[in-house]
Amino acid sequence: MIDAGSAPVAGAVNPIVLTVAATPRRQPRLSARGQLVLDLESDTRWVRTARSETAHVLVAWKIPRAIDEAQLIVSELVTNAVVHANGKRIEWVITYGESRLLIEVRDDSGHPPAPAPDGVLEEGGRGLLMVHTITADWGWWPLGEQSKSTWAVLSVRGGEPCEPVQEHAPRRRAVGKVGSE
Repeated sequence: MIDAGSAPVAGAVNPIVLTVAATPRRQPRLSARGQLVLDLESDTRWVRTARSETAHVLVAWKIPRAIDEAQLIVSELVTNAVVHANGKRIEWVITYGESRLLIEVRDDSGHPPAPAPDGVLEEGGRGLLMVHTITADWGWWPLGEQSKSTWAVLSVRGGEPCEPVQEHAPRRRAVGKVGSE
């Protein structure tokens, strides 16, 4: 049964999403079994590259069931960095360990992520609400006065062991096993 008194008010901001976005929190630490880091240009054309690399690395890490949700998170976080940050570069990091994926996007904006108001019928602006809905946790952390990390954690179940991706990808710095087991 729907309670008419709990319907979102046009222009209001979801209080849970607003609270998470307003409060800087460090991402959780993982014992990493695999990690991929990409340096991307601040251009929407690179969102597709980040999505593609997400699929490749999750197949290599034997967690293909997480591809759809992980690609959605990557799309939202990378797109937000491209659209709202002032920099020319974005660093995208995906880490796998302890049955979790940590997806992180670092950009050149010191401003926290800003969720769009509920009930607004605009084309964009609901990405952080989607990230909030499908992840185990998400947040942001300032990396300096003019930079931040926006991160999300996705619970996953995967196979063992992690294998490195053999394909060449643009600006790839690390992939496969990292850290101690």
